[in-house]
Amino acid sequence: MKAFVADSVTRTARRRALRQALALPLVVLAMAGLTACNAGKAAPSHTAVPVAAHTATASGSPTATPSNTAEPSDKPALVLGPDGLGALTLGMSKKQAEATGMISDFANLDKQVFPGCPARAEMKGEGGTVWWSTRLGVAAIVPPAGVKTAEGIGVGSSRASVRQAYPSWRGIDGTPPTDEGRGLVPVPGNPDAVYRIEVQNGKVRSITVQFDQQDCYE
Repeated sequence: MKAFVADSVTRTARRRALRQALALPLVVLAMAGLTACNAGKAAPSHTAVPVAAHTATASGSPTATPSNTAEPSDKPALVLGPDGLGALTLGMSKKQAEATGMISDFANLDKQVFPGCPARAEMKGEGGTVWWSTRLGVAAIVPPAGVKTAEGIGVGSSRASVRQAYPSWRGIDGTPPTDEGRGLVPVPGNPDAVYRIEVQNGKVRSITVQFDQQDCYE
């Protein structure tokens, strides 16, 4: 009987040892599989910080990044000559001149008084007149206040400045020519045009760019 019990105990111990021996590789395999699974997963990546349009100040609040956009520059000043004034040029038709947006619509004049130039328009701005000739188209342009020639001559310029810019200028109203009155000088860059410059009391009173052979006045 004792031998039977001892043998039974021995078999039970062997079975327990066998189960433990079989269980150990399963645990090892399970742990290895878990490790491999975790290794296959990508580590969480840090989101790239985009180049911000704002930078942080010392206090932590964002400030706008300076812009590279240049400030719009002022429009260049209009210059009288050699072909006219800006988009408005000598020789234009009525429609072409009105399409520049620089003048009002042409008004018809008395053909008995102005047979060669029966139409005239006012310039937009402080003064200025445009004469239209049936033969030449826009024949003369009197600019608004403040406009000067490429040589820097405009209303208010001194007679000395006129002579320096246009040495040939002489007042043609007297005989012989004088230092006062209206005078014509060639327009640099346009052989068909002249400047009509009127001087009074030593200062330019008016200036016009016109065709040399205009038939509107004088």
